[in-house]
Amino acid sequence: MSKLGTTIEHQEWQQAALYLLLGVAGASKPVGNPRPRRGKGVDSSFYAEALSEAERLELEEALGVEGLDQEIALLRLKLKRALEEEPENLALMVKGLELLVRAVSARYRLSQEDQEGLVEGLRAVLEDVGAKLYPDGFANG
Repeated sequence: MSKLGTTIEHQEWQQAALYLLLGVAGASKPVGNPRPRRGKGVDSSFYAEALSEAERLELEEALGVEGLDQEIALLRLKLKRALEEEPENLALMVKGLELLVRAVSARYRLSQEDQEGLVEGLRAVLEDVGAKLYPDGFANG
């Protein structure tokens, strides 16, 4: 199990929050069994008529991706970019973190209570770091 997965399993929310923010996960296996694809490919899919040829090719590639690890990594990159461009925008940080928590929650199948624990851990880490970086201008949002 990954470092992030282990801290989540043990409900160590502030440590999980730090791992989540820093992108520390380690190798892990996807949760659950991926569903086998039905049909003969994208061309026979429900959405085929609504897609361009380029989109069909991209969809075929996307169908080969299992789990949420790539999406979680992309969310981290987008959050990092947003923080670099607008470090004082707490509302943007919170929205980005909420999306990240939802993706991680789905990835590790967290209960609502565990999701709330992770959100609180993230909030505590952000408030602590924000207060140290911006002692005069950091406000809870």
